[in-house]
Amino acid sequence: MDAIGIGAFVLAKRIVASESECSASGTSSDEELLFCLKKIKKIKHTYIESYVTQVVSYYDDIDFQSHFRLTREVIEKLLVEWQLQPVAVSAGMPPVKPVVCLLLTLWILANQESFRGTADRFGFSRGHAHNIFIKMIK
Repeated sequence: MDAIGIGAFVLAKRIVASESECSASGTSSDEELLFCLKKIKKIKHTYIESYVTQVVSYYDDIDFQSHFRLTREVIEKLLVEWQLQPVAVSAGMPPVKPVVCLLLTLWILANQESFRGTADRFGFSRGHAHNIFIKMIK
């Protein structure tokens, strides 16, 4: 377990020991610990914001094709032909535009960048990027 994991575990143990809310009768300490861990706020990670609109849209045609392995015209035809709908990745987030979903999928297929790097590049968590990718390839 790394230092962050140990710190979270110690913090959760302290919460279990000190909060009456977590010490409901009839529950095991593991259940209490799990309940308290779920209450810990998730850390907000930094992502590249608006990569498609601020970076990709300024690629010249040669750079665009070298990154995505297709021309802009082909991608536009795919968007029209497939009639893609925005992809909902999470209940609390707005749906992702079809062009972003298609470009993310093509980036994953056309490049050897890690999935983590691709998710960061497009402004998503790894889980959301994975959900978009799976929905697009189905």
